[in-house]
Amino acid sequence: MTKQFDPAIRRRMYWANTLKNPTTCPECGAGLTTELHAYAIAAQERGEITSFATSNSGGHFCASCPVVVLDNEVFNQITQESPDISRFQVMGIIDVEHTTDDDIAITEFLRDKVIAKSTDKVGRNDPCPCKSGKKYKKCCMQQ
Repeated sequence: MTKQFDPAIRRRMYWANTLKNPTTCPECGAGLTTELHAYAIAAQERGEITSFATSNSGGHFCASCPVVVLDNEVFNQITQESPDISRFQVMGIIDVEHTTDDDIAITEFLRDKVIAKSTDKVGRNDPCPCKSGKKYKKCCMQQ
């Protein structure tokens, strides 16, 4: 099955419940597309760190930016299947096509998020700091 969104491309990850509008990209405002992918998860279980993989449609991808918005409800439901998991973190997307019997190919998320500096005041008609090419009033100001 061909993926529209290549799992080998590193992306910035956002949680849907932290966004004002989880159906649009937090960086450029474009609509997001849902796609089935496999994810690597690290979990704290009875004080020990364990890891596991899950495949689900909880990832919503931007076609313009290297961004994925994860649906926290989907991932919470998966981790609640084991009552011993107290915390978890999604480590990255598993690149199934490049995974072998000896090595799991995990594409980690980018660490830097695009955030406007609070010291720089952005005018309504200025270019948006998310670098979408749109004016601020037509992009991130609406969020």
